[in-house]
Amino acid sequence: METTTIRLNNLRRLVAGYESQQAFAEVAGLSVQYLNQLLGGHRNIGEKTARKIEAALRLELGWLDRGAQRREDRVGANDRGAGLSRRALMVAQMFDQLAPEQQDAMQTLLDALAQSKVSELGLKSG
Repeated sequence: METTTIRLNNLRRLVAGYESQQAFAEVAGLSVQYLNQLLGGHRNIGEKTARKIEAALRLELGWLDRGAQRREDRVGANDRGAGLSRRALMVAQMFDQLAPEQQDAMQTLLDALAQSKVSELGLKSG
């Protein structure tokens, strides 16, 4: 598959994980008009734009250029290979936008909540 098509398909999957195209455009640092041109195939996603989107979304360099054959490359893949809910994906994307110290604090909170749930259910923690 051609890089242009791969980038477009990957962009469409990324945008689908957001509440709106406007929300995605804001996070990616693009105008909504330009994003619509990209999604509509009226403009190609060039090298500079692809890297800008990857950096803004904290994706691995070259992520937009790869096909999604591997499970770990699919947007929203979880341990079972099924897609995350739109809400869960949005939370994960918001988490990625936090500063490292805020991510650490959020991880501590999530760990505490998970431990509380384990205790509530009378399960052993692993």
